[in-house]
Amino acid sequence: MKPAMKYYFVKGAPCILTENVKGYVRKGLVNGRRATMVSMTWNETDKSHATIRKLYKGTLKGGVEYEVPLPESVNVEISKKDKEGNIIWSRLVPIQRIGSNIKIPLGLQRRWNLTKHLNVRMIHVDLGFAYQRIIHTSSCWSEHVDPIHVLN
Repeated sequence: MKPAMKYYFVKGAPCILTENVKGYVRKGLVNGRRATMVSMTWNETDKSHATIRKLYKGTLKGGVEYEVPLPESVNVEISKKDKEGNIIWSRLVPIQRIGSNIKIPLGLQRRWNLTKHLNVRMIHVDLGFAYQRIIHTSSCWSEHVDPIHVLN
C-alpha cells in the first residue's frame, strides 16, 4: 500500500501551526502561529530505520528527498520581532505527534471495505507555503507505516 500523500520537512523553512497546542495557548502556541522548521525527533524504534541511521551519522546529501517514519515531533523555532524586524526573543518548541482512534460507521465500512477503526497520527505543523497537514493513517490491524518525506 502506497501513501496517499507526501509530506515534507525542510530545515529552515517557514511553517505554521495548524491547531492550538493544548496547555500552551497562553504562551502563543496557537493555530496560525508562524514558526521555522528546525529538526525532527524520532523514538527509539525509528533509530533502526536506514535513513535515520544515515541522518545521525551525518551522511545524508542535501537536495535529496528521503523517506522517513512519521517523527515523534517536529521541532520549530518561534520568535517575536520588533517593528524593525529584529528578533526580541526566540524559543525552540517540539510540536508532538498526536494520535487518535476513529470509529468508522458501518455504512462506510461496507461501502469502501474499511476496518472498524482507523488509527490517525498527525503533527499539527505545516510548511508555511503549502498548508498540507502532516498526517498518517493506518488500519489498526495493519503493520504498514506510511513514510513522510524530508528535504535536507
